[in-house]
Amino acid sequence: MKAGSCRWCGKATDRKCLICAACIIDRDDRNRRVDEGLAAYQPPDKRPKRVLEKKPTRPLTDAQSAHLKRLHAAKRGA
Repeated sequence: MKAGSCRWCGKATDRKCLICAACIIDRDDRNRRVDEGLAAYQPPDKRPKRVLEKKPTRPLTDAQSAHLKRLHAAKRGA
């Protein structure tokens, strides 16, 4: 398996899910504490942001979209 960065903390990991063992243990511990009533549940939008979260993309310019249309047409053979 190819090594990569953890999707949550950015540390190196070789796990298939790309989430390091430390983050999984932390998540399981947090879930256990919530289930036992020792910690308050936090909805996903209130949790700390992840390292590699998707960033909003800017829209394509007219020139870029025209170029993409030409490429797709050429690939389809039209």
